[in-house]
Amino acid sequence: MGPFILGLLVLGRIAAACWSNVLQKRAINDARLLGKPPTALEMLLAIWTLMTIALAPWWITAIASDFSAVAEQAAESHGTVAFWGWMTLACALEVPGNFLLLRSIQRTDLSIFGPLNSYKPVVGLLLGWWILSEAPTLFGVVGMAIVLVGSLLLADRSQCASVGTRRAYFGMNQPGVRDRLIAVALTAAGSIFLKLAMQHRDSLTSLAAWSLLSWLLALGWLLAVGWLQGERSSTKINFLRIALQRDLIGIAASTLAMQGLTILVFQAMNVGYALALFQLGSLVSVYLGHKLFGEVDFYYRLAAASIMFVGAVVIMLAG
Repeated sequence: MGPFILGLLVLGRIAAACWSNVLQKRAINDARLLGKPPTALEMLLAIWTLMTIALAPWWITAIASDFSAVAEQAAESHGTVAFWGWMTLACALEVPGNFLLLRSIQRTDLSIFGPLNSYKPVVGLLLGWWILSEAPTLFGVVGMAIVLVGSLLLADRSQCASVGTRRAYFGMNQPGVRDRLIAVALTAAGSIFLKLAMQHRDSLTSLAAWSLLSWLLALGWLLAVGWLQGERSSTKINFLRIALQRDLIGIAASTLAMQGLTILVFQAMNVGYALALFQLGSLVSVYLGHKLFGEVDFYYRLAAASIMFVGAVVIMLAG
């Protein structure tokens, strides 16, 4: 794959991710005007339901062929077990991560939500240090410091002036920010297992399996919540109310495009470098949040996103 095509894939992935976030934010705002909005888990399950239905021919074919290979003890059965094993681990991390992403976008501004994704390379560096004993280089430490400095500009300045706490400066007093940072850690770890799974299957099969397993895990989670709350006979899966939102199909389509392009980019380049390039989307999110939703502190947040992007690139170059 040439650099021009790869560049188009990266730009397409950034555009799909940003537009998906815009549609999610707009759908949540519309639902609030009409009454109680769907929970993040309900919305997530509805989106994955549409994607899984759209990809049904591919995951049905994959399951049928893989089942036959394992039953016949064919040579490719080892790769089959590895593929589904790694994909299950990836989805087990990404399902709660994506749930927290949706809940975060319900709780915070889009122009804050986007730049916080720049913490992903920081998380990757720290996980490598902790799990693999890969001590960060000097440039890695510098990159982390740059990301942290940039995040200071994302804080609610009115709260910082009145409260003056470190938590306020880093935004940790905001539930949406906490959700976003935990989600970043979970999805960054999930990306590693997704890359391992993709070594055993083509991109379209990987995308279909990711959607199916994520849907099953989210469905099980929602049913478990209903069971624990004593609602086994009437679990709150209000698909009709969610499906009537004008943006749901657009969200599912843009999310599908985003994940498909992510898989293609991961096949062509190092995961870490891809994650760094994806941080360009934070600048787009700041602009869209200001332009479409009238979010305040545009120049502060644009500066923060720019600084955090530079920090993310430094971390990746250090790797």
